Amino acid sequence: MRLIIDEKIEYQNAEVSIYDISGALLSKKNFATGDINLETNNLGKGVKIVTARIGYYIFVDKIVIQ
Repeated sequence: MRLIIDEKIEYQNAEVSIYDISGALLSKKNFATGDINLETNNLGKGVKIVTARIGYYIFVDKIVIQ
């Protein structure tokens, strides 16, 4: 899965976490500048919550892995 950050936001470090629907942390990675690619093969099927912390910004979204 590729996470695309708004091009207007400049960042040097991004912390991306993936949680299951019950709130259990499944994956947490830090990224420097550039593309953010997340491996989802080992997360199992179902709804996941993705959070990205970039400076003062926090983005939250749901994804469905089939």
